Amino acid sequence: MKKHNKSVDLLEQLGRAKAEVRRIEGLIDALVANENDDPNLLLDAVIKVLKLKDDKELSQALDVHALVFTKIRHKEMGIPVPMMKRMQVLTGLHSQELKSLMTATPN
Repeated sequence: MKKHNKSVDLLEQLGRAKAEVRRIEGLIDALVANENDDPNLLLDAVIKVLKLKDDKELSQALDVHALVFTKIRHKEMGIPVPMMKRMQVLTGLHSQELKSLMTATPN
């Protein structure tokens, strides 16, 4: 009986964790969906925060093919949720902070 309860508890925890991941993904999707945002500002800021040289180094840090950044910079595609999550992990910035980097005025 004890083993069964542990399994049920673990399944409930897993269900809650999955729901939280879906909630966070929804928030991130909503944050990156604005047409007026400039992904170039975000990419440049992340490069600066991580003290990298260019998109090539950023692609290595994020484990993403460099051509993805060309598509993002030309607004042919948005920033994928997994990439935003990886940016959060590497920079220590929250999704709201990353979003604000896309709308900030460059110096």
